[in-house]
Amino acid sequence: MREAFIGRRRFDQFQTALGVFRGVLTQRLTRLVDDDLIKKRRYEERPPRYQCLLTDKGRSFHSVLMAMGRWGDDWLWEDARSPHLSCTIGRPVRACDRLSSTKTPGNRSTWAALWRAHANSAREQWAR
Repeated sequence: MREAFIGRRRFDQFQTALGVFRGVLTQRLTRLVDDDLIKKRRYEERPPRYQCLLTDKGRSFHSVLMAMGRWGDDWLWEDARSPHLSCTIGRPVRACDRLSSTKTPGNRSTWAALWRAHANSAREQWAR
């Protein structure tokens, strides 16, 4: 769901960002479609290719992701900064601090930029 919120739409984008096997990703996306959190829309006829778009139900999941981020910040990291949320500007920033300025997923450019920064920080931290 997080990847859909930051603007990923196509299977290869999800696979690259998540680093999971095709079969695993297919199962996960199918489950999200079955649960009406995302919908598939064909964007190419030959070969048939689809993009995944958030449904209204999926967009409403934003508050759940925010709550999970806040909970993780409060309870999982003793020094109040999770390693995957270290800020690229040289100081730690908690997930809720980063995302609290964007109240809804409607402001996609701000939301996408925040999550891209989060993803880049995660990759940098875990690569060490």
